Amino acid sequence: MVLLLILLVNVSDTNAGKIISLDFNEKESYVIPIYLTDAVTFEFDGDSHTIVLDEIKERRVEFDVFIYQERNKKIEIGEDRDVPIYAFADTVNLLKFDLNRDGVFDLKLDVLDYDPQKALIELTKLEEIKEDTISSPINTNNSNVEKKFYNNTWFLVSVAALIIIILLIIILDKIKKDKKWSYH
Repeated sequence: MVLLLILLVNVSDTNAGKIISLDFNEKESYVIPIYLTDAVTFEFDGDSHTIVLDEIKERRVEFDVFIYQERNKKIEIGEDRDVPIYAFADTVNLLKFDLNRDGVFDLKLDVLDYDPQKALIELTKLEEIKEDTISSPINTNNSNVEKKFYNNTWFLVSVAALIIIILLIIILDKIKKDKKWSYH
């Protein structure tokens, strides 16, 4: 009976993620590994906010975002604080949060790397004016998402083509010089 109870306790703990508390008054940016079901909590504008790593798929990382959990901030009609905002990011597309919906992004979430069990994320405090008029507190619009140049396919193809052209020029020049010496 005791063995069964210990087994049940261990099984129930395997699905529970840990809670990672951040203080953006102490530090502007955090790079942290976050495992499935882990939660990152932080204070902003006098209230608690939580980001949970919900799922890791082949091409993206999915998050559940809970904003203004202590209910001391007015929310839009029809919204429910207990229902998360679903958002996703990958190593190219990042998320920006306008938590208090004042037209200024307050936080940036950047996925640096991920595997099936965990993601390495960077959370950075921002003060960046929004260029769009979307009322959502999270920018998931891919046309407005920043792109990292080194993850851009066209950039990588261009660099590879340039390297191949330079190598061809060097090889052809070497062959040409070798032929000149052979005829003298």
